[in-house]
Amino acid sequence: MAESDLNKILSKSPSVFVVCKKDGPDETLVKICGDLKKSFKKICVVTVNKPYSFLIKEFARKKINSSSFYFVDCISATNMEQVPSKQCTYISSPKALTELAIALNNLSKDVDLVVIDSFSGLAFHNELFFTYRFVNSIISKFRKKSIKSICLVVGETKKEILADISLFADKIIAI
Repeated sequence: MAESDLNKILSKSPSVFVVCKKDGPDETLVKICGDLKKSFKKICVVTVNKPYSFLIKEFARKKINSSSFYFVDCISATNMEQVPSKQCTYISSPKALTELAIALNNLSKDVDLVVIDSFSGLAFHNELFFTYRFVNSIISKFRKKSIKSICLVVGETKKEILADISLFADKIIAI
């Protein structure tokens, strides 16, 4: 999917869930970020699967300038080293949904897109009901602040879960 296609979708649907291949969510995340960085002032990436340090290296490898990105890293504190950075806020765990909600609520006004690297990862670490409630809540807050959002979902997610997601997502697309 080209940058212009995703921009068109985001212009009509401010909350988009992207269903990606099981073996390619990291690639999809980096591609989406690289494609959309020209269209948005500041992009916040919420990392549930891969740590901030991994993504920064991937961005550099793909020649993506990361200066217009801000990261909320939910995974590093669980078992990895946290790389100090003004570009990243570390959350204690993917299970710490209240802590994550506070971090997202405190985003600066210049953030105009939030990309969550994995709804599936949040659902793995939390009860599905709480994951639905959390994601629905933050999407509602993003809408009030005119912040667009993209949330990746692993392709083998059950059809019932995708049906439930459709209740609060503006659009679900497959890449």
